[in-house]
Amino acid sequence: MAKVNIACAKGDQAAIEKLIIEFGQDPEAITGGDIAARLVKTIRRIAQLRRRAAEVAREIELLKQTELIELMTTITQAKALGGDPLADLAQQITQQQQNARLNWK
Repeated sequence: MAKVNIACAKGDQAAIEKLIIEFGQDPEAITGGDIAARLVKTIRRIAQLRRRAAEVAREIELLKQTELIELMTTITQAKALGGDPLADLAQQITQQQQNARLNWK
């Protein structure tokens, strides 16, 4: 219910619809302890886990496309080639500070 309230407060229709679908497919919505009920619960739980795994995979792909990951990849590749881009950047900044101080005086 808290997730629904948050989605409503944000006006996030897609999240609300997703929560409705998830509720309809919730393994815990099945009552009974017989074999058939347990089987349906298990099937629903597997489907739920598969959906979540797909969501996580999509989130990982989006994160891989961020500028921070691109920077990390560039730095890692440069280090593998014997460079040190962070030290180079620090040196450039230090030089710029020194130049700014000289121009200030």
